[in-house]
Amino acid sequence: MLDVCIFELDIYLQYPNTTEGIRELITKLSRYNLARILVEAAGGYERGLVEACAERNCQ
Repeated sequence: MLDVCIFELDIYLQYPNTTEGIRELITKLSRYNLARILVEAAGGYERGLVEACAERNCQ
């Protein structure tokens, strides 16, 4: 699972760490004016999200 917190807005989200879950998460995050996205290194489990963010030019 991908656990997400948008700290300033006190929003907590959870998405499956799958291609579809990552796509849904990035779509959801694109609605907000985020300055950056931080990802915890988790033994490679973060790689799909990081690659998807790089493709979409996330911060």
